[in-house]
Amino acid sequence: MSTTHFISGITRARTTVFVVALLGLAACSDTPIAPTPAPQLPPLATGAWHLHIADGQTLPAMVAHRLVNGKVEQTFVDSAVLLVNANGTWQQTTHLNRALIGLPAVDAPSIDAGTWSPTDSGYLFRSAMANRDFVIRAPGADSLRVTQRLVEFAEAGLVVGQFRRTRPPQSLATTWRALSAKGSALPVLVESYTHNAPRPEQAERQRTMDRIERTAAARVNVVPEPCADGHD
Repeated sequence: MSTTHFISGITRARTTVFVVALLGLAACSDTPIAPTPAPQLPPLATGAWHLHIADGQTLPAMVAHRLVNGKVEQTFVDSAVLLVNANGTWQQTTHLNRALIGLPAVDAPSIDAGTWSPTDSGYLFRSAMANRDFVIRAPGADSLRVTQRLVEFAEAGLVVGQFRRTRPPQSLATTWRALSAKGSALPVLVESYTHNAPRPEQAERQRTMDRIERTAAARVNVVPEPCADGHD
């Protein structure tokens, strides 16, 4: 075999190996690549979170209003505590205060509970008592930003609340309600009296005496008395 034929055979062999390698790469490229799963958030630790700010307002904060029988009803949130358990359950106690213009306020406490789980985008809280879910995204070490529905009627919207591990400071606007009086639970009788309206002649006599006293007082000349040491 001549040298030329030997080199030519080697070239063809290398070309064949290169083509086979390309075909192998093409076959491998047809295999679908599984997507990398997004890392989930770590589980939340057990702890109580207290509402401090609702829709940018310190507590008590107005979170809803509507018309009821032609009168404006305002709903305030006085407090809210979100209890998160490490076993994947939660409970929230909220104290609302509803008042119609011109009428006494009515306390409306509510309790909600359910389960929570970490997801790709945040912690999903599902309610087992009401038709509402909410997501907590990127919680801080001492702060939670929670967007949820606190008031159930249709006119109410979502409330953005800031929860912290510490209790909120006591507000001067807090409403205080009596639970007892004179050692007895309410309602209790604290005073009893009978009011008798004056007879017409007594009322007229009293009005006449009032006019005489006012006239006499207007005519009195007040003279300053000298001081004890003799100086004015």
